[in-house]
Amino acid sequence: IAAGLFAAIYTLFTSAELALHIFLLAHIAVALMFMIAPLAWLCVFFKRTMEHFKSWCSVTIGFVLQPIILTLFLMMFILI
Repeated sequence: IAAGLFAAIYTLFTSAELALHIFLLAHIAVALMFMIAPLAWLCVFFKRTMEHFKSWCSVTIGFVLQPIILTLFLMMFILI
């Protein structure tokens, strides 16, 4: 019984640590994406660079949604 409890607590703490790393890296990535936002917005004005803007938008949205999805997953993991 003690080994199973230890394994559950260990799994909880290691997943929380991994979630914290992902959470922090996603926030850093969003900050970096917003730093290059003026360059991305310049890509809107030209047809040849419009794909760069679209890919910048999709990557930024992905980084913004990543902590939200991670939080939802952890809440389901903890509540079960």
